[in-house]
Amino acid sequence: MAHPPRKTYPIKALVNITNQRLALRNTTVEARWALIGLLESVLQEVGAYHGFNYQASEWLDDHTGLRPNHDDTRRVYYYR
Repeated sequence: MAHPPRKTYPIKALVNITNQRLALRNTTVEARWALIGLLESVLQEVGAYHGFNYQASEWLDDHTGLRPNHDDTRRVYYYR
């Protein structure tokens, strides 16, 4: 017997998938901005937005700040 289509999707899974995609080397900046826009919209809509940080690759070696010309799309999102 066929199951009806699922009507919900876990936020945790969406955030994890998006974080993985934002870390991939073979994605374009435009594609990453699209993912960011989609994820932030969903998180805001459901009240689960809890900020983001930049990936380790975007920080100076001593972690005192972001490296010059860092890529603003290289993010890691949090949720609640």
